Amino acid sequence: MKKILSFLTALTLVFGAGSALPEGALKLDTDVSASFETETYGDYEYTVFDKDDTVSITKYNGTDTNVTIPSVIDGKKVTMIDDDAFKKCSCLESITIPNSVTFIGIGAFSYCESLTSITIPNSVTSIEDGVFHNCTSLKSVTISDGVKGIGAEAFWECASLTSVTIPDSVTSIGDGAFYGCTSLKSVTISDGVTSIGNDAFYDCQSLKSVTIPKSVTSIGDYALGYGDMDWIMVNIDGFTIYGDYGTAAETYAKDNGILFNLCTSGDWNYSKLDDGTVEINEYTGSDTEVTIPSTIDGKKVTRIGNSAFSECTSLASVTIPDSVTSIGYCAFFGCTSLKSVTIPNSVTSIGNYAFENCSSLKSVTIPNSVTSIGNYAFGYGEMYDRKFKIDGFTIYGYSGTAAETYANDKGFTFIALDEIKKGDVNNDTDINMKDLTRLQQYLAEWEVYVNENAADVTGDKKVDMKDLTRLQQYLAKWEVTLG
Repeated sequence: MKKILSFLTALTLVFGAGSALPEGALKLDTDVSASFETETYGDYEYTVFDKDDTVSITKYNGTDTNVTIPSVIDGKKVTMIDDDAFKKCSCLESITIPNSVTFIGIGAFSYCESLTSITIPNSVTSIEDGVFHNCTSLKSVTISDGVKGIGAEAFWECASLTSVTIPDSVTSIGDGAFYGCTSLKSVTISDGVTSIGNDAFYDCQSLKSVTIPKSVTSIGDYALGYGDMDWIMVNIDGFTIYGDYGTAAETYAKDNGILFNLCTSGDWNYSKLDDGTVEINEYTGSDTEVTIPSTIDGKKVTRIGNSAFSECTSLASVTIPDSVTSIGYCAFFGCTSLKSVTIPNSVTSIGNYAFENCSSLKSVTIPNSVTSIGNYAFGYGEMYDRKFKIDGFTIYGYSGTAAETYANDKGFTFIALDEIKKGDVNNDTDINMKDLTRLQQYLAEWEVYVNENAADVTGDKKVDMKDLTRLQQYLAKWEVTLG
C-alpha cells in the first residue's frame, strides 16, 4: 500500500521543524504513532493512530454533491480530517462533519468551489489555516462554540459568504481569515475574542460596519475597513467601527482614519462598563414618548450618560427603568418639549445640568433613594448664556432628603410626598370642586398646574379619566376612597 505524509510531517513542512504549532492546533503526544499506510473505506482513504486506534481521513475520492462523513470506519472512531483531504472536490456542495471529529487539518476543504454551506460541530476546537480557502460558493457557515481559534486564511476569498457569527469560545481570528469575502455584510464578534490578525477582513467590500468588543486588545494592520480599487489599497467608503472609548477598537479607528462610534442597538448608542452593565451614551430616535429599556443586548442598563438625550427637542415624556442608578451631566439638557419624567427608586445620583433648559417641565418627583443632585439639575432655563428659574417649578419628594435640600437651596416650591393629601389637585390643602375643575382642565391639556401625585386618586401611578371619575364620585359622597 502506498505511503502518505503523516499529519506531523505536514506540519513540519509548513511551520518548520523547530516552530511551535499555531494556536489551537492539535498537540499530539510524542509517543503517538500511526500506521502511515493508507487504507480504503468506500470513497475515503484513511490512516489509523496506533495509540488510541482512531482514524484520520486523508483523502476523499468520491463525486457526491452531499457528503456525510462517517463517525466510525471499520469500527474505529473518526477524530481527524487531514490536511487537504477534500481539496478541490469540485462537485461537493454540502458536507456534514460528525461530532467525533476534533481536528480539521490545513486546507482540508480548500478550493471546493461548489460548497455552499457547512456546520463546524462543537467537538472541533480549531479552524486551521486555509481550511475553506477559495470556497467561492460558500454562503453560510456555522461555527460552534467549541472552536477556540480561526486560523490564517481560513475563509480566504469565500466570495459568497454573507454573514458570520464568531462565538464566545473563539479567542483569536488569524491573519487574512476572511480576506476577500466580498459579499460579507454582517460579522458578529463575541466577547471572547482578544486578537484580530493582519488583513483579517481585508477587501470585504460589502461590510460597512463592525462592532468590536472591549475584550479585543490587538487588531492587526489593515484588518478592517480596507479594500482594493484598481489594484490600489483604499479605505472602504463610510466604514464604521463601533466599540468602547479607550479600547483597541477606538485606537485602530483613529490610527487608520476610520469612523468610530459607540456600540449601537436600535435607537441606542451605548458603552459597556467594567461590571458588565451598560451606560446609555446617546438616544438617536425621534419618539415623543420614550421608555428607556432596562437591558440592551442582554446587558443591564445602569447609567444614563452625559448628554445622552441632550437637545432631543421632540421628547415629551420619558420613563427611566428601575435598573438605572445614575443620571449623568446634561443628560436631558435642552429637551424643551419634555413635560413628564419618571425617576425610579433605584436612582441615587443626578448630575449637574441634568434637566436644565427643559422649559416645559414644570414639576418633578424625586424619590428618597436620590442622595446627590447636581447644580442646576432641575428648574432652570438658559438664554444668551444666562440662567433663569422656570416659573412655578415644583419639586415633589420626601422630607429630609436631597430633594428637599435642593428645593430649599434653590428657592423652589417643595411638596412633601409624605404629607400629600390625595385629591388635593391644586395643592390648596382642601378637596373640592376646584380640584375637579383643575383636573378636567389638565386632562384637556390646558396649561395648568396639577399636583400629579395628589391627582392619582386611583393609585395606579397614572393621571387619566379614571382619576377624574373617582374624584367626581368622592365629591358626590359615593362610598369610594382616594388613593
